[in-house]
Amino acid sequence: MNTLEKSLLIKELHDLIDALTHKRLSLYETAKAKARIKEIFMLCDKPIFQKQLLTFKASQNPIQTAVTFAEQSLYAQSFRGLFTQLEALETVLYQQPEAGWAILYQPRAGWQIWLIPAADRTALLSEFQDLEQVYRWMLEQQQQYHCLQTDAELKQAAVLEAAQTVTIEAAQTQPIFATVDPEENKAADPPIQFDFIRDHIATEEVASSDTQVLDVAKDELTIEPTADQTIISNATLDITQPDATTIDTAQMTAGTQKPSVNPAYNLLLSQYSCPISALNLSQNESAQLYRVFLPEAPEVTQYADVLVHLSDPEEDQQQVLARAVYLAEQTNTQGRFIKYVVLLGALDQMQAIRLTQNFCQQFEHEIAAIREISWEKLQEHLFDFDQLFQCYSHDAQIVWQQEHYFPFIPIQHIQTTKFIQFEESEAQSHTPLILLKERQKIRVIHGQKRLQLSRTEQAVPHILLDRQQGISWQMIQKVISQLQQPIDALQLCQALQMYQEKEVSA
Repeated sequence: MNTLEKSLLIKELHDLIDALTHKRLSLYETAKAKARIKEIFMLCDKPIFQKQLLTFKASQNPIQTAVTFAEQSLYAQSFRGLFTQLEALETVLYQQPEAGWAILYQPRAGWQIWLIPAADRTALLSEFQDLEQVYRWMLEQQQQYHCLQTDAELKQAAVLEAAQTVTIEAAQTQPIFATVDPEENKAADPPIQFDFIRDHIATEEVASSDTQVLDVAKDELTIEPTADQTIISNATLDITQPDATTIDTAQMTAGTQKPSVNPAYNLLLSQYSCPISALNLSQNESAQLYRVFLPEAPEVTQYADVLVHLSDPEEDQQQVLARAVYLAEQTNTQGRFIKYVVLLGALDQMQAIRLTQNFCQQFEHEIAAIREISWEKLQEHLFDFDQLFQCYSHDAQIVWQQEHYFPFIPIQHIQTTKFIQFEESEAQSHTPLILLKERQKIRVIHGQKRLQLSRTEQAVPHILLDRQQGISWQMIQKVISQLQQPIDALQLCQALQMYQEKEVSA
């Protein structure tokens, strides 16, 4: 079969799969299309049609296809499973402290990969896409940060560890000057066998990088001890953080040097006993900065990094908590919200700004704004994302904020359906949503395109208007009808403000 014939069959496959996906065929035509697809696969070389075969199988049996796909990947041994419930995924993924990955499947959204980049780190999240795209995303993270070991590397490391164990035991049981028969050691040091695993994406770039991974020399491999699951540690920060929308700022591979953990000092936050770990940042002042862990409330790490500054490692806790607490909105370089930073123990506002900025710089993140509040007001709200947002928005006092700053609001607070339909201008990460608050609901006036930029963001920038301030849907409709479409968010906000001022002055 020549190239032209194969290209025509590929086009036919695309048409058949598209028709099956969108359910445009009758029952008879559906059966006929499936039979034709199987016939094409039998006629052609399997590797050429790997993508089409994967897409077809995923449309028919998505869960089993994804599991099989993961088990045949280069990283099958670090795969934690496929889940349809978010809570079950988090429970399984975070029970094992070492790096690993899992797949979340939602019938309407597609697949999402959760990748633990290093021990005791919160997961990096892909967008919801098809199986091939999310796996490609994971390979991109792997090529940049080398956070996972291939099955071949894990197998080789296990063999080397077993060989070392046998060697040590033999040395302990034999006389010092005894000679060992080479034939006796053959069973203890079997040759290393590499598994050549088929790559589903089949790109030359990935194949090249995978070959380099498999060709690691034997003496270049190091065997890292398994981290104790009951001790939370923070690895040395020696590489750059990816600029992706993620749920944690501690998203990087672990270094070989273990951080200093102060097991004797546990902060008592509300009813929780919280161990701390030194961050070991380069700045002198930041040497006294510690990460606070909440093993009894792990959900906090999804939306907040909790830090404490200690002038003395044995400083009295009451004195630390008596100082102001500083809350900051942390963003990546594109201006997307990452999570809050909660800083305890800072001596003053200037020190709080320096410490939060030093902390974020290690991940190439930024501080959008920082506010101040007392621990008495914060302590009941820290352990719930919604309550923390309300506390930050209404109770905390502004200390500093970026120029052209727009505060962030959790997406779950928003009724995302637009009441008034009109064409919006293209949105960027920093483009704010224009929202209207009426009674207990917050509705979108402008921001449909901004919401489409990422489905994994926890919060987005916004400008909140209120019905109690005289803004009505009739006014909004009238102003929109006077503007040329597509309409920019700030242009609409300014037009509404001018219209309202005219009505007041009239």
